[in-house]
Parts: sequence; C-alpha cells; structure tokens
Amino acid sequence: MRSAGGPATIEAMIEFRNLTKRYGRTLAVDSLSFAVRPGVVTGFLGPNGAGKSTTMRLALGLDAPTEGEALVAGCRYRDLQSPLRNVGALLDATAVDGARTAADHLGWQARSNRIPGVRARMLLEQVGLDEVARRPVGKFSLGMKQRLGIAAALLGDPPIVVLDEPVNGLDPDGVRWIRQLLRSLATEGRTVLVSSHLMSEMAITADRLVVIARGHLIADGTVDELAGQHGAAVNVRTPLEAELRSLLERAGARVVPEPNGRMSVTGLDAAAIGELAAREAIPLTELMRQPVSLEEAYMRLTADRSDFHARSTSERDDG
Repeated sequence: MRSAGGPATIEAMIEFRNLTKRYGRTLAVDSLSFAVRPGVVTGFLGPNGAGKSTTMRLALGLDAPTEGEALVAGCRYRDLQSPLRNVGALLDATAVDGARTAADHLGWQARSNRIPGVRARMLLEQVGLDEVARRPVGKFSLGMKQRLGIAAALLGDPPIVVLDEPVNGLDPDGVRWIRQLLRSLATEGRTVLVSSHLMSEMAITADRLVVIARGHLIADGTVDELAGQHGAAVNVRTPLEAELRSLLERAGARVVPEPNGRMSVTGLDAAAIGELAAREAIPLTELMRQPVSLEEAYMRLTADRSDFHARSTSERDDG
C-alpha cells in the first residue's frame, strides 16, 4: 500500500495527445494519442526504432515535443511540484555514477527530494541490494543496476511508474521478481507503463498493450483483444481449394496454404468463413479456430512496419 506521506494526485494517469517529435528530418513520434490508466499494467511494445523510448522521454520532460503534449498526473512533468513523489522512472539503468555506492546514490536522491533516509534503506533491501549497498555501482552487473534503478524509481512512493526494458540483464529469478512487483504496483492502484521486447513476459504481466510502429499507434487493447484480432487463425480444408481461396481473399482475408491441403486464414472468423462457403456451395471438410501466441500476434501486427529487418538464412543463401 502507499505510505501515508505519499501525494494525492487528482488523476494518476499518463496522457499523450497528438504527440509529435521530429529530430531534423526524422519523424520519431507521429500524432500519437493514448492514455495509461491506474490499476493496470500497460505494456508498451514496438519494433526497434518505433519511438517507444522517445515517447517515454517526452512524458518525463527530457525532450520537448514538436507538437501535441504529454501529461502526467494532469500536467506537464516540468510543472509537477514534487516530481519524484508523483512519477518514478527508469529509462537507462547504466546512467549512474560508477564511483558512487548504491547507498550513496539512493541517499543523495532521497535528501534532494526531502525523503527520509529510512525509505532508501528499505528499498535497497526490497530490491535485494542491501548486502552490496556499500559497493561502488561501477562494479555492479547490469541486472544489479536494473534493481538499483527500480529502487530509485520507487523512492518517492509515486502513483505513476514508468520503466523502459526493466528486465534487461536480469536472471530468471529477477524477471519473476519484476513481474510480481509490477502486478503489486497495479493492484495498489498505481499507473504502470513498462516497455519490453519479451512477448512471453508481457503475455503474463500486462493487462493492456499499446503497440506503436514508426511513431504511429497501431494497437491499444487487452492482451486477449490483441491476440484475438491480430493473432487467431482459422484452419480450413476443402476439396475446392482454389475456389475457396479466391472467395476468401475477395472478402479481405489473408490465406496461407499449408501441407495436406489445409489453409490458414486470418482476417475472418470461423463463422464468417462458414457462411461464405455455404453461400457458394463450397464443401468444408475442416473448419477450426487455431489460437496463436501473443508473440505471433505481435509479429503479424508489426510485419512490414519495422525499420530494421534481419534477412533469413534462405534469403542470405539466395543472395
């Protein structure tokens, strides 16, 4: 639960309103609008170069938008009276003075924000760094620096928490700890925005997913909605394969032939496929919905929307 000294905010949420950011000729964020609400873990997803980190920097006042606005707790970050008590953030775990100890790092942040030192000591214990609190941060592994960064983000007991790739460098036990932490923060009613490239982890941890590509919003919904709309396929088999494929493609479906005469269809549900086939008197010997993982749904959603593509082995061989 939140401590008695924590601030009361009118609206503990993050809002992006037509947010746009240009760096010279590069359009990093393009008219982006969405809200991150309290009580849920919102996963922030997108290919490399999609604009996720830029969007987070804009929310935290580290960059100024070219157009639009980013609001935290109802105002711009720079207008917050006590930023650390309203928003806790971790964008780069390595951005720490390596000569400073973990205890000194948190202690300095606590004193500069009028936060009791006992809070810093408690958090070092909570993130599992109490035994190395007097060790220079420069000797920490990436996973240890991630834990220290999370402790710093929670130092002001904020109602809003923003974390960029917090599981990088963590071992499986650390990943599970992050998962439990994020769930507990949301359960307490906090607003949690977290980016990650681990789809399997987001499927377990996130309640909602916001997906962007090339600075554009391309999806905003629950994990089930994303998998259902962009992931579920229908397996279909018929003796009149060519006729059915043409019919489904004219209806806007994507049809991928598979072995043994089966077709994988996306863009239409099983009921719609059955109705189309019946209308044209095309017999079906198989009609079955085939759910897919969040990772596969994400890959389908972001296909051809990434600025960076690795060629497959076959493509390299053919080249």
